[in-house]
Amino acid sequence: MNEPISIHIDYDNKDYTPGDIIKGTVLWTPSSIGKRKHDARVSLFYKTSGRGTQELHVVAEQTWPADEIKGTFEFTLPNEPYSFSGQLISLTWGLEAISSSAEESTIHEISLTPNGQKINLERIDSDKDIKRRLKKNSSKS
Repeated sequence: MNEPISIHIDYDNKDYTPGDIIKGTVLWTPSSIGKRKHDARVSLFYKTSGRGTQELHVVAEQTWPADEIKGTFEFTLPNEPYSFSGQLISLTWGLEAISSSAEESTIHEISLTPNGQKINLERIDSDKDIKRRLKKNSSKS
């Protein structure tokens, strides 16, 4: 292990659906512990980025004593919100491992969608486009 702290997913997957279980291991070096003995932790989170207010929500968290060098985790993914990418804003999910000294961290990004496919929001240029798309979507029902 070369990095002071790292995340290893059991099944090297980045695309998940609601209810999926994500399991893995967090490894950290003694040097990342620091002088104070705080717990090391991994968090499941989602965040928004782009224009406007950026938000970060921690959904679940697991901790281990700092004097250990390895911890296993398991999270069940919630039903929402879905990951998406748009012109003005994006929502991404991830796992963040933080050393007890809070000086070292790493992030492993994942995607949460209803069917495992990435969601890209298209730009709508006019009211005509909106009406056309609404009509198209209502005819599918």
